[in-house]
Amino acid sequence: SDVYDEIVQMSLAKYEGRPHWGKNSLPYFLNLGPEQYPEWNTFETLRKRMDPGNVFKNPFWSQIQAKKSDTPNAPGCAVAKTCICATDSDCGPNATCGNGGFFTEAKVCRKN
Repeated sequence: SDVYDEIVQMSLAKYEGRPHWGKNSLPYFLNLGPEQYPEWNTFETLRKRMDPGNVFKNPFWSQIQAKKSDTPNAPGCAVAKTCICATDSDCGPNATCGNGGFFTEAKVCRKN
């Protein structure tokens, strides 16, 4: 899991990749915007025009737009993929939060 998390974070941060809508978890989407998608503002304008009542808006999209999770970080949130670890408690009782082995800017959980 730590290797996967490091690769995803490296792909997004170092290589300016974009998360796959169906394969990544919320923390990787929270900083999306015009930097990753040059037509982001055009899309938002069109989305608002085509769905003025927000019929197709869902909680996941609302969190992306707000750039924050609506779930506070609970112990083990990095294991549940609802946050990127910042503290050992984010990794649950059996792991610690630390830098990636290759991409040291990544924050990953490793078993004790």
